[in-house]
Amino acid sequence: MVERLSPSRECEIFPIHVTKDVNEIIPYLSRTMIAHIRNNADPMKIRESELESGCHLAGFVYKVSYEGKNYIKKEVSGSYDVHEFLYEANALNALNRFDHIIRLEALVVDDSRTTVKGPLIEFAQRGALVDLL
Repeated sequence: MVERLSPSRECEIFPIHVTKDVNEIIPYLSRTMIAHIRNNADPMKIRESELESGCHLAGFVYKVSYEGKNYIKKEVSGSYDVHEFLYEANALNALNRFDHIIRLEALVVDDSRTTVKGPLIEFAQRGALVDLL
């Protein structure tokens, strides 16, 4: 079952409209499917339950914190997003050595650490480049 959230873009205000789609099943990735992705030899795997909730930014993108540092958590929300996640994770992994590119910091996993729920990427303090241009 998938819960669709439609919260406000404002961090201070968080009204939520929830709809449930009991027929949608998200084919989350196993850790072995992304074993080729490396960040400093091996990307961190952070349990989703270890993240501190922040605010909703857009779609299924959230500002969260882990051990006092802010990150962006992207949730895989459907079968199309699984392919989009793989594309983004591979691209960020390939560009990780460059200083001015957002970094793939970790992979968000379930509590058993067997299923990848999405990427945890570096937080850009000044916002998205497209918004700055």
